[in-house]
Amino acid sequence: MLVDRLSSRGSSRRSKGFTLIELMVVVAMVAILATLAAPSLREFAANQALAGATSDLIGASMTARSAAISRNARVVLEPASGSDWLSGWRIYIDKNGDFSYVAADDELIATGTPLPDSVGINASPSSNCTNKTKFAYGADGFLYVGGVYGNGGIPLKSTVTSRDRCVVFDKIGRTRICGQGADAC
Repeated sequence: MLVDRLSSRGSSRRSKGFTLIELMVVVAMVAILATLAAPSLREFAANQALAGATSDLIGASMTARSAAISRNARVVLEPASGSDWLSGWRIYIDKNGDFSYVAADDELIATGTPLPDSVGINASPSSNCTNKTKFAYGADGFLYVGGVYGNGGIPLKSTVTSRDRCVVFDKIGRTRICGQGADAC
């Protein structure tokens, strides 16, 4: 009698939860979806790194121009090491006017971190984006390239996707972004 009651009690109750087969099917579906989403997620991350690097350089340009106007001095924006923008950048007041940073002579205002590995310098940019390695803002906020009023740019590209951008500096001190293949920019 006791056995009959126990067995009848178990059959009237429905078990809760997943079976092992149901769980394996769900895990397989999640793995398939993750495999399909991974390439687009990689491209998205690379494009965001390029956009972030572009924004950082525009912010550095605005900082340099603002410092030049507010301090009534020539302020230089240049790569942190040599001519390689990928290694980061620095902004300093060029007190002796030689367009080169000497810690004892010049006042360092800001530095930037190295650009992500997924961002590189475009070796063949559009005609409006000639790669310059040094930009100086005068006390009037105008841009000097090579000691004279001028234009220039920093051509960036993604090393993962085919996207490229150029941070364009014009002689009146304005900075803008040119996108993919924008020769008319």
